[in-house]
Amino acid sequence: MPAVSGVDPPSGIRLSANFFRCVDREWLPKTIDDPDFPHLVYKAGKEYGWGLRELCVVRILFEGGGRISEVLDLTALDWFTSQFLNQFQARNKGSFGVRTKRFVVSSATAKLVRRYFDDDANGRRAHDRQGLCLADLEKMDAAELAKVRLFLTTRGGPVSPRMFRSDYWNPALRAAGIAAPPHIARHWFVTNALRTIERTATDQNEMVRRKAELVQYMAWKTAERTLKAYEHVVRDSDFIDTTLNSIHKAMKQREQQVKKDPGLLAQFATVQSHDVSKALDEDIAILTGALA
Repeated sequence: MPAVSGVDPPSGIRLSANFFRCVDREWLPKTIDDPDFPHLVYKAGKEYGWGLRELCVVRILFEGGGRISEVLDLTALDWFTSQFLNQFQARNKGSFGVRTKRFVVSSATAKLVRRYFDDDANGRRAHDRQGLCLADLEKMDAAELAKVRLFLTTRGGPVSPRMFRSDYWNPALRAAGIAAPPHIARHWFVTNALRTIERTATDQNEMVRRKAELVQYMAWKTAERTLKAYEHVVRDSDFIDTTLNSIHKAMKQREQQVKKDPGLLAQFATVQSHDVSKALDEDIAILTGALA
């Protein structure tokens, strides 16, 4: 559209405000910031038969806010930055492989990753040709650590995003009646972060500062545009939860009042014309239904 139209140009950022659940054979939208969404995914994975590797990957997605490609690309060197605890360095999709961001996860998830790495029956060690454990990593230098991928296939190679989606994420969620791509975990993370900031910030200055911290954590290059896109999703949901719900509540109350006392509408009674077809312009009459 031309500038004179007043229509804003497309931002280039498409965000989904919903994921979908199949209830009684009908796909129903659920808001993206549903606090139960991660747990629905964890449950779906466990019921489908996810192992330690899949649970670790998905928990890092929800808790760290990364992309699936960035999580699957993690190496032992990325993890070494926190002495194999709850932080990982990570490459940014737009940084040409340079480790410009980090993921911070819960201590429970860090413990799960350590368990996955050392498990020689159901974890990483069962498929690692070198049979490495955490104790071995502490003896390696940076160059060696950078070659050790955290998440391996059963053949000992790196797990690709396409493989993870097609073999693990999609079938597990489909079986549980959930429709949502892995990337929606990142949207959930940011939306939940903004909700928390707006709910807990004591004043406008603190809100601005904490949003700037979020931008830095996410390593957004187009910070203003990206944040604006996410805030749009949050505010749209806020409008539904607050303003629109209040409007609907008031409408329902008025409807009940009118049912009890139809006379309340007497002031809006219309005066009937003896000949409607003559009183109205023919085109208007057809549009309004006055003339068939």
